[in-house]
Amino acid sequence: MKRLCLAAVLCSALMLSACAPHGMRMVDTKDDAAFAAMYHAMKPAMLKKELVDAKGNWYAPVVSLGPEDAGMAFLNRLSPKFCNADLGEPAVESFRAMTTPEDEVKAGPWSASIRTQDWSLKLQLTAVTDWNGDDRDDWLVTCRLALVKSPAESKEYFLLFTDPEAGVLEPFVLMERRHMFSRVSVLADNSLTDFSGAVTVEVEQGQVDVTQAPKRGLQKFDASKLKASSLSN
Repeated sequence: MKRLCLAAVLCSALMLSACAPHGMRMVDTKDDAAFAAMYHAMKPAMLKKELVDAKGNWYAPVVSLGPEDAGMAFLNRLSPKFCNADLGEPAVESFRAMTTPEDEVKAGPWSASIRTQDWSLKLQLTAVTDWNGDDRDDWLVTCRLALVKSPAESKEYFLLFTDPEAGVLEPFVLMERRHMFSRVSVLADNSLTDFSGAVTVEVEQGQVDVTQAPKRGLQKFDASKLKASSLSN
């Protein structure tokens, strides 16, 4: 499942974009399925940013260059401002500050989750790449939020972290979606341009590939040559 170019092992973590072939940017995926779902939801932006080519191929280092403490960063440094309206919680600096000893809180190298009596939240570092082309690593993160009072509904956010080392992480919301039963509503799409306004589009899962990772299409090439991951279109 893991991929790409032997030369990439020599690349600096701050130079992912410089190592990808054909002018594309390197993508160090931490969750291939989540990245595939993000690709299908934001395909025009992924193509524009040259993270994925027209055939659904992307390029990643053989050795992961990403952080091992993203989960703790999500808990301790991520500002909940992007979803405060949904949570109905007072403004605080971090998700950790919103929890109590009774809440279930977990953190892994690339993910974090919180479950309270009122809501549950999962944050997943989806990929590390140079989204904005400044030769610095950015994080693409998927956040899923569900409220206990609305069990059939959940919110999904695709987030961009342009400064993962900041004391307080304040992400850009690339896309916000509502999942309700078998339907997905795109509430805001800022993936092509920052904060370009909300666009609401309702689709049924299965009719449009916006929520599920492809079940086939992942291809590997000879390990002695350049290797690439591929998404079915």
